[in-house]
Amino acid sequence: MNLLFKISYGLYVLVAHEDKKDNGCIINTLMQQTSNPEVLTVTVNKLNCTHDMILNTGIASCAIISERATFDIIKGFGMRSGKTENKYEGIKSRRAKNGCLIPIDGVIGYFDLKISNKIDMGTHTQFICHPTDREFFLEEDEPLTYSYYQKHIKPKPAQTKVDGEGEAYICTICGYIHKGPIQDDIICPICKHGREAFVPLNEYKKDEKTLSPKKETSPAEEKYICTVCGYIHTGPIPDDIICPVCKHGREAFVPYPQE
Repeated sequence: MNLLFKISYGLYVLVAHEDKKDNGCIINTLMQQTSNPEVLTVTVNKLNCTHDMILNTGIASCAIISERATFDIIKGFGMRSGKTENKYEGIKSRRAKNGCLIPIDGVIGYFDLKISNKIDMGTHTQFICHPTDREFFLEEDEPLTYSYYQKHIKPKPAQTKVDGEGEAYICTICGYIHKGPIQDDIICPICKHGREAFVPLNEYKKDEKTLSPKKETSPAEEKYICTVCGYIHTGPIPDDIICPVCKHGREAFVPYPQE
């Protein structure tokens, strides 16, 4: 079976390696352009750390996610910033021939890519690539499409209100609602943030300033989080922004609490 047959409009992990640093991000823009010679393209937001690493090194690898994957791989590579966090923490992986670190669990296989050209697309760069190596892990699996992810893997949106009386707290990062008294050592089951991310639900609904940054920041340090999927945008936010993960618009973004 040809691994090219597993490419679809889906979700992929694009990974890069520069010096001693490994990083990756979730994309849905892997496409086959020609079969002879084999030419693929990947399009990456310029704000991603992975983008700059690929630009500097001219190499990358792209893993095809399986329908059997869990939300952990999407959350690990798509909802954390590689500029401040190690995205491979808790992720089983192996080193490819080109030096990139490939996630294994829930991955059908991967292509090693050599960048031959690039196209500036404004907010994104499209990299034109030639596969230099490939490997199957789960040959019989079906690739994870964006539609399947939305229906079967992505956590359901949190309720916007709590029926009945009683205490309730909302995670200001992802919207998860905790019912009842809250413990100091609570960990959000969706985004894994701690007690500092929770506020009383009634206060949150009355005063949206709860989500304002905790300290003044320069425009370059501003951060906004997509309340649908958790994607974090760094820098001033344009009115026409489209979340690269869940495709929601400006209305889904709120200021990201700063430490």
